[in-house]
Amino acid sequence: MSRLNVFAVVGAAASLFAAGAQAADAPPFSIPFPIEQPLRVQEFVSGWYIRGDLGYRLNRFDGMSEFRGTDTIGEQSISDTAVFGLGGGYKAGWFRADLTVDYSGRATYKADVGGLPAGNQPGLSTKIEMTTALANIYADLGTWWGITPYIGAGAGAAYLRTVEFYDYASLVMPQEKQGEWNFAWAAIAGMSYRIGANLLADASYRYVDLGDAVTAVNVVGNQITVKDITAHEFRIGLRYNLD
Repeated sequence: MSRLNVFAVVGAAASLFAAGAQAADAPPFSIPFPIEQPLRVQEFVSGWYIRGDLGYRLNRFDGMSEFRGTDTIGEQSISDTAVFGLGGGYKAGWFRADLTVDYSGRATYKADVGGLPAGNQPGLSTKIEMTTALANIYADLGTWWGITPYIGAGAGAAYLRTVEFYDYASLVMPQEKQGEWNFAWAAIAGMSYRIGANLLADASYRYVDLGDAVTAVNVVGNQITVKDITAHEFRIGLRYNLD
């Protein structure tokens, strides 16, 4: 074999070896599969909520006027009562608004009348039922350790109904009921604490102005007005956020 043919055979063998080496280094053929993304669950809260509250109401008033106006009025008082309420509202960020309806048990107003003999029965008395319907707005003041303090105000109406008006001068105790609608307003301060995914505990103080309570005219033509009833309320409750 000539020298030229030897070089040709060696060159061909080297080319085949290099091609085999490149084929061995190439990655095996594979079908690409899509990469699965982790499933993301987005929590959805509508912003709407419902609420329920229980509380104790320290009732106050600013005097009494008598239609007949002939009695000498001595010591006067009004009893404290429990209060409970329901409502619903909407929260967006730091702002919250709701509508609430609250009912208070019967508060007993009593007034001593001068000249009567001492005894357990006052000269004048009536029982007052109080229902309030308020539109309220609140501002959250931030959250620390899960506690969110807030302030708020409300305005609406109060329905004050008097029952069992007693007048020492009447021969019988009439059972007429008399109801009056008044403008009502409230100032509120409190705090909430999240106790579940959608549930918050709420504790608050509320000052509420309810207006006047007026009795029916009794059999001797007398009627009393318990003026400007207000209350200091201490309340606890729950708010449930709707999805």
